[in-house]
Amino acid sequence: MTFAGLIETIVFTVIDPLLFLVSALALLYFILGVTKYIYHSGDAEKRTEGYQMMIYGIIALFVMVSVWALVGVLSNTFLGGSYSSSSYNRVGNVDCNNWFYRTSNFCN
Repeated sequence: MTFAGLIETIVFTVIDPLLFLVSALALLYFILGVTKYIYHSGDAEKRTEGYQMMIYGIIALFVMVSVWALVGVLSNTFLGGSYSSSSYNRVGNVDCNNWFYRTSNFCN
């Protein structure tokens, strides 16, 4: 296995799922903050806690999107575009990684 192949394997099997998991947790944290903010609208202290949770959730989502973009840029720069060509299989404007188009034989 080449160095580029090893890095690509690490990116696709470790980093991408990890970024997805952490992004999902950040979104859940944001939603919990919204719920706390709305549910405890009469209590100023709980409402402030909910507001802070929403802010931290938004910051975490921003960081995850930034890390995802940075991984894509670094991978495209140092691996010669293998990140985008492997992760996005497109025919025209159709994403062939989408299960609907894969099962309909549109991309074959």
